[in-house]
Amino acid sequence: MGRTCSRKRGLRRSRVSKSLGIYNPQTFLSGDDKELLLILGGLLLETHDRAPQSNLNVSDIALSQREALRLLDLLEQFLNSKKFVEGSYFIEGLLGDLGPYDPNIREIYLSWRKRHGRSRAMSTVHWRRYINRLGIVKEPSGYLAGGFVIDAEKMPLSYFVQMERKLLNSTNLNPRVVDLLLNFVRDQEYHLEEIRIGRDNLRFGLFKSFLVKIASIVKSNSYSVNNNQCITKSQLSSVMLIVADFGALFTTRDWDVCGTLSAVAAAIPHIRD
Repeated sequence: MGRTCSRKRGLRRSRVSKSLGIYNPQTFLSGDDKELLLILGGLLLETHDRAPQSNLNVSDIALSQREALRLLDLLEQFLNSKKFVEGSYFIEGLLGDLGPYDPNIREIYLSWRKRHGRSRAMSTVHWRRYINRLGIVKEPSGYLAGGFVIDAEKMPLSYFVQMERKLLNSTNLNPRVVDLLLNFVRDQEYHLEEIRIGRDNLRFGLFKSFLVKIASIVKSNSYSVNNNQCITKSQLSSVMLIVADFGALFTTRDWDVCGTLSAVAAAIPHIRD
């Protein structure tokens, strides 16, 4: 079974990103979220450091029993968190069957912003700027009643990737892990844009069914040292992006957009599962 010699290599020392003058994200990650990222980051690196003679497929990752038990506990905690339950419903509804004009979707956004210390004043303006910047609608520019301007333009995917790099760096992940995750995100850009323009969409329950599947694989590893079920690099990358970017949701407009787009990118390989 594959083991990580030191999970510390999944982290890096904090540093300030200077790309494009993007301001620092305000993320809400619990200690368990950070530990989950640490374990998964170490496992992701393990695939690239594995000896060529390994009998595991290059895209597969095996877990020790101890790693599997702790990972299972952390995954289940995240799955049952209010942030994941409401955040996944919000993204699936917004980019799925309900859309940006559903009042329940809008209310989740505004109530979580308030929970994170943001005012509900000018809520219509904040919401319309967010959906414009996300690029899923083209609301008319100009003035609303009261003289407030809707001036948010669709975020280019190239800018989103720069933001994503800064977000991942802020979690103290090893730079090699960050590069692997960004490569994964770039691979999803075509389908991400298809979803933004409405040619494809998300289904309700997508995020939960994916994480439940991963938890099931981890659970099977925790009971048998000879289990053949493995977590792929793609699955690991998806879980890491979901955990990291859900922490940036409902904070400020551009980080809300970044968190939403990254979560969608994470889900894309599993839409047809």
